[in-house]
Amino acid sequence: MHFKGVVRQRGVAGYLVPAGKPLSVEIQDAEQKPVYRKTLTANANGTIRDDLELPAGAALGSYSIQVRAGEESFMNGGFEVEEYKQPEYEVRITATKASILQGETAQEVIDSRYYFGEPVAGAKFKYAVYRTH
Repeated sequence: MHFKGVVRQRGVAGYLVPAGKPLSVEIQDAEQKPVYRKTLTANANGTIRDDLELPAGAALGSYSIQVRAGEESFMNGGFEVEEYKQPEYEVRITATKASILQGETAQEVIDSRYYFGEPVAGAKFKYAVYRTH
């Protein structure tokens, strides 16, 4: 898991950027057990970032992140860890032309198959066409 935080310190005249300040970061799993504890230094923009590799048997549920400098709490946040579920089917859309000019007709080939190989029969789909320069 990759995480990044933008940290600001409340000051008398507004918010301050804690550039170069060491910040204590703790991540707790869904059972409130610490799974990450590190001191990170805020960069010139007041951001911190790092990676956390969760083991295969990591607890599922809501994880919390807390960032502190001494007794001062800067940020509280969180994320969800859920069991991976492979999608049941895959949809591929192949354009017959690389680009289409306004007013031209577009044709696409849509192929949708279950992961065990059989085509998805009678499926309904919605689409939207966007234009860019």
